[in-house]
Amino acid sequence: MRIIWDNAWDKYTITANSEASGYPAVNIQDISYKKTTRSTGVTSEWWKIGDGVNKIKISDIAIAGHNFTSGATIKLQGNDTDIWTSPAEEVLTYNADIITKFFTAAEYYYWRLLVEDASNPDTYIEIGRISSDEYLQMPGIEPGLIYPRKTTSTKDITVTGQVYGDKGIIARMPGFAFPIIEDSERIQIDTMFDEIHNIKPVFLIVYENSLDVIPALYCTIDQDELPWKKSENGLAWSIQIKFLEAF
Repeated sequence: MRIIWDNAWDKYTITANSEASGYPAVNIQDISYKKTTRSTGVTSEWWKIGDGVNKIKISDIAIAGHNFTSGATIKLQGNDTDIWTSPAEEVLTYNADIITKFFTAAEYYYWRLLVEDASNPDTYIEIGRISSDEYLQMPGIEPGLIYPRKTTSTKDITVTGQVYGDKGIIARMPGFAFPIIEDSERIQIDTMFDEIHNIKPVFLIVYENSLDVIPALYCTIDQDELPWKKSENGLAWSIQIKFLEAF
């Protein structure tokens, strides 16, 4: 399991090749991916971070709330200058939901996402959330994944048994037990929790090589504490952590 949480795209000013009125690039930094940015075109559209002073080290990217078509060419590019004639780049594979890729960590002063989607019928490129960092590799999961789905619908029942309600959405709620966690791993998890609490969503990739089984999720930690339990021998710990899908 991998978690993308320490988002470099939240730490720098985001610039873009173009911005549609009312859909600025800064919307990418909103934790709800329903609040999107839009370009004014569909070719050579890009979003960029970097200040030319601090190198940014990342080893992954996740993109949610996009309108890319299956014919889009999607590249994450890195460079030490703000000139993009021959940058290092990672080509991303299209996914109708959340796009993710992991790669060997690299450091550059600038990073940008480049999208070419000439056949997009919307005539613009839309993105809700981008996240990149050096991902947190979680310890081994105890067999028996809990993977419920929860409705946000509300209902009322009259005294005569009639049902009324407001239909909401379905959210996934995966839960995991980690039976053996080394102390160094516990510190890394605590560092993440100190930053995000149960408020800021992360990208959760349960099985990075089996996204057809469980896709990447955008979710929050669905508990207000990390209930660490120390083993009787040694420095190992155990814990159970629940997540709730966010939108």
